[in-house]
Amino acid sequence: MIRFNLFFFSMIFATALFSQATPQKVAKKETIQLGEGLELRPEISVPGTKPINGDYVSLSYVGKLISGTVFDQRPKDAPMVFQLGQASSNEAFEKALKKMTPGTTAQLMIPSKLAYGSRGAGKLIPPNSDLYFDLTLLDIMTFEEYDQFLIEQEEKARLEYELEEKRQFQKDLQIIKEYAKENKLKMRSLPSGLGLIIKKKGKKPFPTDGKKISVKYKGYLTDGTVFDESPAGKPFSATLGQTKIIAGWDEALRLLGKGGQATLLIPARLGYGPQPIIQGDLHIPGNSVLLFDLKILQIE
Repeated sequence: MIRFNLFFFSMIFATALFSQATPQKVAKKETIQLGEGLELRPEISVPGTKPINGDYVSLSYVGKLISGTVFDQRPKDAPMVFQLGQASSNEAFEKALKKMTPGTTAQLMIPSKLAYGSRGAGKLIPPNSDLYFDLTLLDIMTFEEYDQFLIEQEEKARLEYELEEKRQFQKDLQIIKEYAKENKLKMRSLPSGLGLIIKKKGKKPFPTDGKKISVKYKGYLTDGTVFDESPAGKPFSATLGQTKIIAGWDEALRLLGKGGQATLLIPARLGYGPQPIIQGDLHIPGNSVLLFDLKILQIE
């Protein structure tokens, strides 16, 4: 039986070029039977070479229900790329693509029994739904071209991540600044972006790597929502440089001695970053500015 699975839609994307051949509209929408109820209806045909197993193909598509509702898509500027003949790929798409040449556009109909059947797929795809994909085969790639594509995509993803992190950091700094102003807090801004309000520095010496610290704390968001707090009589213990703690804590704890008290305003990059944290009752949205009230009880 032909497999159809969600994994297919999480594959890597790439920018690809159309064939230089002149597209030709199909005079009549002939239907190509691909077996097991699969149907391919060419819209635009372009002369050229058809892909075979082992080839890497790039394609764009729009997935729709018979009602016209779009449930998934990959645009031409961020196409899907995968290798034909691999177990992880989608057999329905493969059967269709092997009938197409670069630049060809066609509609693929996948009957419900070969898609998600009676179970459907969440809220997007109701049970017993036939799926319709408007496909365009953009290019056939060699292994060398595919390898270069992966390198370019990794670099692109890295640059996009760094750019987004910088944007978020500037946004967080503004949030911290406004919070301190609205609450009339005398805050010290450190080069890292950490906002620090020291209420009591505590006794020296301040802790360094290898020192075990016992801390009473309360963590909350800028709207006042408390997301974590040390239980009464049960302080949190950490060994600096060994226990995994967020960067904002690590920096602040080194500036306080025994008995020291402070409020920390921590940008996301020094906290939990873009990923939401959900652990039991602990729930912190992604890219959250974190506030902590700390008191160092013991340094050993």
